[in-house]
Formats: sequence, structure tokens, C-alpha cells
Amino acid sequence: MNSLMDDNYEEYSKSIEILLNSPLFELNEKDKDERFMETMNILHRHHVNKSEHYANIFNSLFNDKDQPSFNKFDEMPYIPARLFKSFELKSVDASSIRTVMHSSGTSGQIPSRIFLDANTSVRQRKVLSRITSSFLGISRFPILFFEPKSIISNHSSFSARKAAVLGFLPFATDVCFALTESGKIDENALVEFIERNCDGPILLFGFTSVVWEVMLSVSHTLRLPILRNATLLHGGGWKKLASLDISKRQFHEAINSVFENLKIRNYYGMIEQTGSIYVECDYEFLHASEFSEIIARRKSDLKACSYGELGIIQVGSLLPWSYPGHSILTEDIGVIFGRDNCECGRGGAYFSIQGRLESAEVRGCSDVSRA
Repeated sequence: MNSLMDDNYEEYSKSIEILLNSPLFELNEKDKDERFMETMNILHRHHVNKSEHYANIFNSLFNDKDQPSFNKFDEMPYIPARLFKSFELKSVDASSIRTVMHSSGTSGQIPSRIFLDANTSVRQRKVLSRITSSFLGISRFPILFFEPKSIISNHSSFSARKAAVLGFLPFATDVCFALTESGKIDENALVEFIERNCDGPILLFGFTSVVWEVMLSVSHTLRLPILRNATLLHGGGWKKLASLDISKRQFHEAINSVFENLKIRNYYGMIEQTGSIYVECDYEFLHASEFSEIIARRKSDLKACSYGELGIIQVGSLLPWSYPGHSILTEDIGVIFGRDNCECGRGGAYFSIQGRLESAEVRGCSDVSRA
């Protein structure tokens, strides 16, 4: 059945449109829980009906075949992130799939595969723009990508990096691809872009390890005009930098040696929930918007952690319609510090990511819910 004909789709679409036209980070815990879980329950019913693997997980956790409504996110069933590497998880007909995204699959790992229909892809881009704009204070801006231009012209693959670039492109008033095809910095293109836009708001976007490598290579030679209102948004994990023993402070120093007066914001996100990113505020906490939710679970029994307690991160997103990616147990560990009381003034959960699970721990968690 086409996703547009699904019994739940009209109700789901209306719910998302309401959120797209509402302010971000303003709902208190009670109101957010009510609105978020209403839409999550719609997604849950859809995925139980349309995804065999998700239905198997749900039926292994609940004896009765009735589909209960969940009042809290920590009550919902979830899919361990690594199942996306092993199974074709989708909840629409194959004829509706327009794009298959692949994760990077580093160190010989099997990449995750995410199946997108047209409507899911459009919503991901809209929400990505909404969240980014809320931190920049403007909806359209010049964007510098730490990527080669070929990333958007290469039709043979569709990665998380390409998805991020394509998600931002429609909202760019000016664009610069700052890397050559060999991965080196294109100094002429970079300087020309900065000179054109240095007096206004600019977004610089890249994946953490890529930004580190290219900035390190030019940190002692390249000097640019002072920026008035520019933000570097970077993400994709610190795994590679951690393996090199590179601290957050060292990363910031390398960036600031090239770009003076640059605000640096980390973000947390994953290909399995593209669009629902968690951006770092001025107090260096990551924030969940109205489109997403986050909790931590204890490694010992997978029960929900208390605030301030280290655990395995579970993330929820209202965007995955074409695949059952709305509730995922990740392979990251972190701490949820609280809700609605961050000093930055944003509502919702705020947290930090502390690292990754060891591979043996990840296998153990995946054994809890087999597809």
C-alpha cells in the first residue's frame, strides 16, 4: 500500500504540520509529552502494520496482540541501531522508496541502510532547517560546506554527509564547497566566500573529523577576514578525534586559529534519524526539539536512568514514516541532565554524549530485541 493511502497517514501529516508551524523549544514537559507521544503512537501503529521486523520486535515484548498507546517515551519498544545494518527495515511499498541512504561504515563495518520515500525526505529537510535556524536566528544564510562540490553530483551513492548537504542547500543564499576533490582546502574559494559574506550571518557546516583535518593543515598559513556573525555547526561523532587523543579544546583552538570570532556548535545526530538533530547551546548542552526525544538506559537492565546518570542513549524522532526508525537504542552513552531548566532558556531535554559502547556491550544490547 502506498504511504499516502495508509489509514494513519492523514492524522500523522496534520500532526507534523502543526509542529512545523509552531515555535521550537517552547513546550513544557507535560505539553510536549502529550503532543510528542500522540504522534509517536501513530508512527508505532503504522510500523507494526507495515514493517514485519518491527512487528516481530513489538510482539516479542508484548504478549497481547492489541496495540497499546504509550504515555511516555521510555515505555516504547525500540530498534537497536545495528539492526539497520542487517535488515531492510521499511514500512512502505518498495515502489514508494525514492532514496536509500548509507552510513559511512568505517573500519570495514557494514553500513546502515535507510529507506526514504519522498514525503519523509522532505520533512527531514524542513525540520533540519527549522532547528538550525532557531540557533542562528535567521532562516536563510550563506553556507560554507567542508565538502567537495562532487558530493552533490555523485549519483552512485547517498550518504549521511550528502543528505546533510542536500538538506541545507535549499536555504542557502550563497554556497561555497571549500574542499577540492582530493580533500584539501580550496583556499581561493574559501577566501572569496568569506570576503563576500564576512559582515553578515554565515553558516559553516562539516563533519567533525573532516573539519579538524583540513583546519589543521592550514592553521599556520591561512588568515581570513574577521567574521561578524558566523557559526560552525559540526557533528558526526568524536570517535576519530578521540582515537588521536584530540580534545574539544584543541579542536576549538585549531578552528579559531583560522576563523576569528567564530561561534562553534557541536550537534548530535545519526543517519537513522536524519533531520532530528540535537544542537549544542551556549552552555554546551545538546537539546531535544519538539520533533525528537531522548532518554538514557542503564547498561545493567536497560531501565530508564535518572537525571545525571550515565547510560545508553535511546532517541526518538517524529520524522521516520517510510522506515521504523522512530525509536532507536543507539550505541552511544551519555547523560540527560534535566528538562525545561537549561540556563539557555530552551525547553525540552538537555544532555551530553560521553562516548561509545564497546562492541561486546553493543551485541548484548542488540540481543534484547531480535527482529
